[in-house]
Amino acid sequence: MIKTLHYKKIDSTNLEAKRLVESGTTGCMAIVSDVQTNGRGQGTNTWESSSPDGLYYTLLVQGRKFPSKPSVLDDSVLAKNIQNAVSAISSVRVTYKKPNDFYIDSKKIGGILMDIRSVPGQEYTDYAIIGIGLNINQESFPEELSGTAISLFQKTGKKYDKMALVALLNTYLDSLFPPINT
Repeated sequence: MIKTLHYKKIDSTNLEAKRLVESGTTGCMAIVSDVQTNGRGQGTNTWESSSPDGLYYTLLVQGRKFPSKPSVLDDSVLAKNIQNAVSAISSVRVTYKKPNDFYIDSKKIGGILMDIRSVPGQEYTDYAIIGIGLNINQESFPEELSGTAISLFQKTGKKYDKMALVALLNTYLDSLFPPINT
């Protein structure tokens, strides 16, 4: 079972996951924030996360069977589970485009960012940090994103319970990473 840490405002859920690892925290947990002040994207990109209408979620995976070689991990398996969770709550079809983007029609609804740390010679990772950003209840976006971004609300006209989506993500993703001792 994945424990959820929920913040009102944080610099970055991914950075918080790294701080938890550095402080000696163990286990698997989801870190969620209503707002991020320093959301990360792929490479040097940022993720617009100043709106409390988006979902800013990071899964910290420790003590689970997560392959230590990233090539062994098929990101499409993670993506499929994220797509299923979004579809379960909204009935909207979301597509995945490698390396890390989710789309509705031709507009971006979100992305995934993975940071995997392994110990040489071990079969499984020391830890993995899986960041997920999704546009959920935004009614509009800044002008520079309005032609390329979309939210579930914009697609359906409905507002969604983000914590219900967190619970679904936890359920779908928890099943991917069984404890190492099983």
